[in-house]
Amino acid sequence: METYIILAVIAVGLFILELFTPAFVAGSMGIGMAFSALGAYFNLSDNWLIAIFIFFTIITIFTIRPLMIKYAYKKSQNIKTNADAMIGKDCIVIEEVTNSSGNVKLDGDIWSARSANKDEIFTVGSTVKIERRDSIIVYVK
Repeated sequence: METYIILAVIAVGLFILELFTPAFVAGSMGIGMAFSALGAYFNLSDNWLIAIFIFFTIITIFTIRPLMIKYAYKKSQNIKTNADAMIGKDCIVIEEVTNSSGNVKLDGDIWSARSANKDEIFTVGSTVKIERRDSIIVYVK
């Protein structure tokens, strides 16, 4: 079997491995191996193939990898956590809510609640909206 075919198969294997790893290192090595396979197609010596592999792997790690990581983490920064996702949702008052005490129920969970406005009192059964959260206490209006 020709050397360039073996190197191309290894490159494809590295690209497949990259699907299961998050760091884009296997993908960088796959790019280096693909260029090395191209060099083997043109009958370059083994020393040149190793040099091509190392060169393109390092170039890819320092140029494309940071862009890939930036893209991957950019998507995950916009995801709200469970606690932050509750802001703006409606909930039911299960114990009268004043500026000093009360409880509300949201999605089956009971939260300690306080009135966002000092003078407002919410009676049992009324629907309120969560305005903000401070630790385990939600402030409603």
